[in-house]
Amino acid sequence: MGGPARVRGFLGVGSQARRPRPAPRKRETESGGGRREGWEGDRARRAARASEPGPEAASTMPGRGPALLTVCCLLGPGFLGTPRGGAEAGESLSRVGQLYCVLERRVNSLETMEESLVRQNVQLVLRGPGPPAPPPPGDAFTFVLQERAPVLLQYVDEDADKLECRLSRYFTENTEILWPGLARHGTWLPIWYTVTISHAQARFTITTFCVQMVESGGQKPVHLSGVFSMRTRASQMQTSLAGTVLLDCAFALDHAASVDVAWVLRQKGGRRREMLRYRGAEKRVTHLDPKAEAFPAAIPRGNVSLLLRNVAVRDQGTYSCSVTAAALQGEVNVEVAVLESPKVKLNVESVNLVEGEERKLVCDVSRYYPLEAQAQWLRQPPAGSRLLPKVVDGTLASSHRQNGDETFSYSSYFLLTGSLRDDGVRYTCHVDHLSLKTPIRKSVTVRVTAKSWSWMWIFIGAILVALSGLLLGLLVHLHRAEAILERRIE
Repeated sequence: MGGPARVRGFLGVGSQARRPRPAPRKRETESGGGRREGWEGDRARRAARASEPGPEAASTMPGRGPALLTVCCLLGPGFLGTPRGGAEAGESLSRVGQLYCVLERRVNSLETMEESLVRQNVQLVLRGPGPPAPPPPGDAFTFVLQERAPVLLQYVDEDADKLECRLSRYFTENTEILWPGLARHGTWLPIWYTVTISHAQARFTITTFCVQMVESGGQKPVHLSGVFSMRTRASQMQTSLAGTVLLDCAFALDHAASVDVAWVLRQKGGRRREMLRYRGAEKRVTHLDPKAEAFPAAIPRGNVSLLLRNVAVRDQGTYSCSVTAAALQGEVNVEVAVLESPKVKLNVESVNLVEGEERKLVCDVSRYYPLEAQAQWLRQPPAGSRLLPKVVDGTLASSHRQNGDETFSYSSYFLLTGSLRDDGVRYTCHVDHLSLKTPIRKSVTVRVTAKSWSWMWIFIGAILVALSGLLLGLLVHLHRAEAILERRIE
């Protein structure tokens, strides 16, 4: 049957009644990328299942572990490989032709009536578009995805070991989705999925919408079509204060269509700020923030990136790029963080002391972001010495002060008392911060001279001369007094 397809929410893999089936063997359920296993183990498990009376259950019953699902997706140009051993280190996805993946399913417990997320290890086999290829070996829960247009794999040809894959169902909440070119077969209601592939080093993230149009019949592979993808080449961005940053976001469709675009900033505490909107029917961009700029001429070609100028601390957060096509809404997130390096300055350029004299050494660390900055004073022996630098004891630090631009400043200081053993010693302020690749060092060399004794001896000499004069005068006075006394006696 021709015409656009109508989707009315997810109803499970097939609407037919399920046949009785044996309880699945227990298998460890993992989160994240899951534990990777080789193809040989999968073949052995499939052979074991072939001897059983029916297919294994795809859902998890209370008290039972989930069965292994093998997911094979036929995608992207140039991916003509057939299933073989796991990827070796350094092999690209186009060469390997397969990708380990995690299938995420939400399961309702019949005992607790609570919903839980179950993750199962699966494998993704990749082949190019064109005439449908024979389905790869698999059981009733093999997924075969034929990419209708280049919407995914031309953007993810990287080292397969560095890619993380997630497959999950996309619930449309009973919304009817009309998608051109997809014909409904009988009374079957299409089921939607998303495949998300991301780079382990945050180089890109891409999510593709896939639709199941034909009922699998319980024994045959499930056939999917990839029709719409969203991607970003950088999911984490860092910028300095007043910097300019480009937030990458793009989309691809399997047909030409107008789309609606929105950029929204989400911050801690539930704060939300809309940056811009684009209405495809009107081909008009509405800038809702003076710092945000889009590229209207590039949007119809799939480029919906956002240029953010004069970034401030208050502009940090998660920027969500959403594209709406038909009733599907794709979204990718870009985290923006401000990193401002500290400025370091000492209160003196040189220190010359007389032994016993005191001087305050201050290291000012200013205008850094975020808050975590550490300053440490080190005493470095004179050149040629084999002694190692030591941390200065008794240093003090001021509290962190917030500036008008929301950066921070503080000071570290100590009181230096001149000593001859400090002559030629360098005192270094060592500052480390999240924004620095290597710490900042600011040093000052101390010169200490001994006290001068010449004036002291003059002073002592003067005192001795004065005392001698006083003693001499006293002796003369006593002699005269004695002479006068003798005359009176006579």
